[in-house]
Amino acid sequence: MIINSKRFILRPPKKSDLKSFQKNKNNPLIAKNMNTPIYPLSLKQAKKELNEIIKLNKKNNLILAIEINKELVGVISLMNIIPKFKAKIGYWIGKEHRKKGITTEAVKLITNYGFKKYKLKRIYGNVATFNKPSARILKKAGFKLEGILKKNRFKYNKYYDDFRYAKVT
Repeated sequence: MIINSKRFILRPPKKSDLKSFQKNKNNPLIAKNMNTPIYPLSLKQAKKELNEIIKLNKKNNLILAIEINKELVGVISLMNIIPKFKAKIGYWIGKEHRKKGITTEAVKLITNYGFKKYKLKRIYGNVATFNKPSARILKKAGFKLEGILKKNRFKYNKYYDDFRYAKVT
């Protein structure tokens, strides 16, 4: 499964993406915003995580690499897909590729694909309330704020709230 854009390609991740996966995900800001933060990300940890992503990319999960110039620069996913019902969106992109509209475009592409391919009625995502750039991405992609999930994530021995965004058909 491949989705082409003029600026990038969305395609399944592969084992040969290991070096670029580690390079682009190895960022304290990404770790801060992920549910399972690992920073710094060693090559061994990156290999384990990439292999898990490849295994998860099955019938109820769609996990795609964001590829630019034959390099994995980020990942975007629809997880826990329930056809004709809903899925959860998630994404990250390497520091060098932020603030260029790439993630917003990728969100739009995978959202449209999810609605058509799986006949979804709802795609939702949770964003830490302190992660304003990620919230802006979802807004620009047409997602609407539904509310705040209180104490929805536990990181660094502290509870954090999440915004809940969704797009429905």
